[in-house]
Amino acid sequence: MTSLASVDIAERMRIALSINCQKTPPARLPQHLHDAIKAEGKAYRSRMVIVPKSDRPDWIARRLSRIGFEIEQESLTISKLYSAQLGPRRRGRIPAVDVTATGTVVDAEAFGEALAGGIGKGKNFGLGLIRTSTALTSQGAQP
Repeated sequence: MTSLASVDIAERMRIALSINCQKTPPARLPQHLHDAIKAEGKAYRSRMVIVPKSDRPDWIARRLSRIGFEIEQESLTISKLYSAQLGPRRRGRIPAVDVTATGTVVDAEAFGEALAGGIGKGKNFGLGLIRTSTALTSQGAQP
């Protein structure tokens, strides 16, 4: 495992995480309704939806890019959608996928914060927590 203090820009590594596979689509309201809601000081948000299977690779690449990690698309693997339980005493489930990818750190500070705090929703149920390891070259030696 890579320690938080040892993450450097241009460091190549392999990451794995289980992530909440939902997004909030943009609200498509007629402009007059949007203006009326804003005038009352309120906000309209769409309900969260499961990210369609065909959109997941780009969605994950964008999520990881925001935390300073650029993935190698050919290394990206995404599991089937499954339901993460909210705990033994709570009802409900969170749609999730397991992700693994190899890539390069492009923003060490942002990536370090994500390693320490996770990404997305559901962190208190084990989702969004990033696991890292040093990436290996095709010959099996460390770069």
